[in-house]
Amino acid sequence: PPKLAYATRLAAALGFVGLAGMERVGVGILRERVTEGWAPTRGRGHVVSMLDFLGRVEPVGGTRLNEALQNYAQRARDPGLAVLVSDLLDPDGYEAGVRALLERRFDVHIVHVLAPEELDPTLAGDLRIVDSETGETRELSVDGDALRAYRRRLGEFLERAEAFCRSREIGYHRVRTSTPVEEFVLSQIRGRLLL
Repeated sequence: PPKLAYATRLAAALGFVGLAGMERVGVGILRERVTEGWAPTRGRGHVVSMLDFLGRVEPVGGTRLNEALQNYAQRARDPGLAVLVSDLLDPDGYEAGVRALLERRFDVHIVHVLAPEELDPTLAGDLRIVDSETGETRELSVDGDALRAYRRRLGEFLERAEAFCRSREIGYHRVRTSTPVEEFVLSQIRGRLLL
């Protein structure tokens, strides 16, 4: 499924587990700043409301993770567990925003959502690609050298994300959209990694 659909299903599953466990759960949709939010609340009676909120999430423009996370960190009344579900693909990065959460004493976990075709592209030839968030188009030729360069840069990107999290004791959880949401959530519960 598209990454946004996968991310919202994953957020819904994690939110359900939290609400069923009588934890306070809130949801923030990060755009250029936190523009939509479902206020933190507690109890199973709020599951339907949370699911309705997440069911209305639509892709709209780009995301500025640093600004959105910093805004969230400043507005949050009480720090707690913060789970960022993202592909981390922001030209300006995400690190400053995550550091803002850490400075406010949040227990931060990053669920890095990646599509299988990002990890193992099968593109070839002359292509016109369109950025799904900004609408920007680029023309490129994909051959063996281009694919090798892409895989090298992807590996560096993933290693930087893991190293950033490791050095700050942030939980880092990579998941492919081909992994069933239920399987991922159950593995996290069994391992007590997120909850």
